[in-house]
This record gives sequence, structure tokens and C-alpha cells, in this order.
Amino acid sequence: MNIIDDLVRHLKNDNVKLKENSALAIFKCASNRETRMMVRRAGGLDPLCKLVQSKEVHANKRLLAAVTGGVWKCAISPENIMRFNQNGLVASLVPLLEENEDERVLANVVGALAECCKDPTNRDVLRINEGLPKLVKTIQSQEYTSICAFFLFLSLFLPLSLSLSLSLSLSLFLFLNQTLLIYICRTLACILGL
Repeated sequence: MNIIDDLVRHLKNDNVKLKENSALAIFKCASNRETRMMVRRAGGLDPLCKLVQSKEVHANKRLLAAVTGGVWKCAISPENIMRFNQNGLVASLVPLLEENEDERVLANVVGALAECCKDPTNRDVLRINEGLPKLVKTIQSQEYTSICAFFLFLSLFLPLSLSLSLSLSLSLFLFLNQTLLIYICRTLACILGL
């Protein structure tokens, strides 16, 4: 038994703080490929999905931020996305793209969706669940972190030339005000039919 097994076990604990700290540890450590594999092998992907789907967790923004962060980092591995798909994760993440959501949660959700949507079937799930309009709305209402995440996400749907244009636009953000950037994003969304 290793520490990852303990973290996964604690995700199922009734103690909210213990769940939060375990999810946060997974979030911080799952940038590493080995850790993501260990979380999957320890059975940690299912509890993360259940926590994302829990209304009780939605009410606790710190716990939700930790859980969605863990999901995001674990979704970097395609093998994990397959398990997330079996749990209907993308459809569960879309409702979290609301205007009143905590920015940390939004950044993690957009990151997780970006990773999950590398699988083309999840792009369809995102569209069916009205995720694209919510992503556009998110960029209209949030600060720099969510805007960066949105650009990265949008680049998955575009040919290389447009992706490079998006990268250039993101760099220009440092010099432009947010209103102008939102106009650029709205224009891109219209072009793409979002």
C-alpha cells in the first residue's frame, strides 16, 4: 500500500477536510505521469467523478476546486479519459461552467474539459450538453486565468493556422484591455458558429 492508495481511500471518507486535502494532493501531484497511473490503478478516478457529481461538493467551493483540479490533472492521461468517459464526466463538468462559479473551479473545469475533449467523442458530449455556449459565456465574465484556459481549449477545435492565431491573440492580451479581447473571442465564436 502506498500514499496514493491512502489518498484515494480518503476521497471516500465522510470527513470533508480529509477529502479536500486528498483531492488537493492528487491535483498537485498528478502533473506527473506516474502519479496519474497510480491514481487510476488505485481506483481513484471513480471517486473523483462521484465527487464532481455531488451537489454537496458543489456547495463547498474549496473542495470542488480541489476535486476538479485532480480531475484536470488526471485527465492528461488518455487512459484516464477512457475511465472518465465511462462515468459521464464531461456531462457532469458542463453545469459547473456557470457565471457564479469560483474562478479556481472554472479554471480547473475548463482545463479538464480541454484534456477530455482531446477525445473526439467528448467534443460531441460537450456540444450536446450546451457546453460551448457556456464556455463563451465564461470568457465574457472572467479574468485572465479563465481567458487563457478558454484559448487553450478553443485551440483544440481549430486547424493549426487558427491555433497559432489564437496564441498570438493570447499574447496580445497582455497589451489589450479585456473588452477588446472579449470582442475578439465573440468574433471567433461567431465564425465557428458557437
